[in-house]
Amino acid sequence: MKIFPLRAAYGDALVVETTSEERTYRIVIDGGPKETEEKIADYYCQLGHIDLFVLTHYDEDHIKGIITFLESLNGNDRVIDLVWANCATIVEYDNEENAAAYEDAYTLAKLLNKLKRKGIIGEWEDDITIEKKPISIGPFCIEVLSPTIEINEELKKRYKNYIEKEGLQDDQDQDEDVSYGRVLQDASKTFDYLVEHFKSTSTTFMNKSSIALKISAEEKTILCLADADAKVMEDVLIGKGYDEKHPIQADLVKMSHHGSKANIRKKLIEMIDCDKYLFTTNGGTAGAYHPDRQTLACVSQWKHNDITSITFYFNYPLDTIMERTTGLLRNEERELMNIVDDYKGYSVPTIEI
Repeated sequence: MKIFPLRAAYGDALVVETTSEERTYRIVIDGGPKETEEKIADYYCQLGHIDLFVLTHYDEDHIKGIITFLESLNGNDRVIDLVWANCATIVEYDNEENAAAYEDAYTLAKLLNKLKRKGIIGEWEDDITIEKKPISIGPFCIEVLSPTIEINEELKKRYKNYIEKEGLQDDQDQDEDVSYGRVLQDASKTFDYLVEHFKSTSTTFMNKSSIALKISAEEKTILCLADADAKVMEDVLIGKGYDEKHPIQADLVKMSHHGSKANIRKKLIEMIDCDKYLFTTNGGTAGAYHPDRQTLACVSQWKHNDITSITFYFNYPLDTIMERTTGLLRNEERELMNIVDDYKGYSVPTIEI
C-alpha cells in the first residue's frame, strides 16, 4: 500500500493506492487550500480513475483543490465511482451571507450534482458517520471512525441555520491562542516538561465533523484522522473494544489537524499500536503553527508499550517547517527518533508500508 501526502501547504490532500492482479485502486482524501489548489487539481487529473473520493470536512484547507479538480472534469466518462461528502445536499445559499465554509459547501454540492447527472461521478453519499458499515473496494477495507451521528446531525442544523441567521460563525478553538510567542516558549522547554504539563483541550466544531477513516489492504492498516477531535476518536475506539491493553493496530497514523496539540489525548495515543506517524503541513498559516512541539513530545513518550522506536514522517522538509515553527525539534531529539522528510527519487512524497 502506498500513501501520497501531497504538499498542500498548510492543508491536507492525500492519495492512497493499492494494486491487485486486476488494476490499481485509489482513495483520494481532501484537496488542500487555495494556495495549492491548481497544483493539487492537476495531480488528481493525472490519476485517471478514482474509486473513492472523500471530503473530510468543509474547512478551506481541505476543500479548495477538490472544487478546482471537479470544475476541470468534462465529457461523460466515469472518473469517480463513489464520493463521501457530508451534508452538502442540504445546503441552501443566500448571496447576502458570506460564511466561507458553507459557501464552498454549496459550490461543491452544485458540482457534484452536475457531475453525477453526467455520469462522471457514480454515487454520492452525504451521511457518513460511525454507524456506516465497513465497505470493501477491491483489496481495500474502509471503516469510518468519525464523526458520530450526533455531530453530523448538529452539522446539518448549522447548515440550515446558515440561511436563517446572520452569518453563522464556527466556534473558536478552545485551545489557548496560538502565537509565535508560545512557539518560542515551547522551544525552550524539554520534551519531559511538555509531556508533564500537557492539558487536554478541544478543537472546533467543524473539525469535529471530520470523516476519519481506517483503511486496510495488503495486511496493512492506516488511520487517516483528518482534523478529528481526540475525545470523539477516543470514545469511538473504546466503543469498538479498544483500550491500552487491547490497542488498535496500525502501520501508519496520519495525525489529526496537522499535529495540533488540541487534537491529541494521552489515552487515545496509548490505544494505538503504531510506530509511524505522518504530519501534513508546511508549518501552518496566519496564527497557527503546526505541528506543535508538545504534540511531538507527547506522541514520542505516550507510544504504546510494545513500540521501541518511532518514526515521524513530514511531507515538507523539516527545515522548511522549522523556518516557521522555530525550535520544533532539537538536534539531539532528532537523533533519538527516525525522521523522514526527504523523498528523493519521487515526484511527490511517497510512503510505502
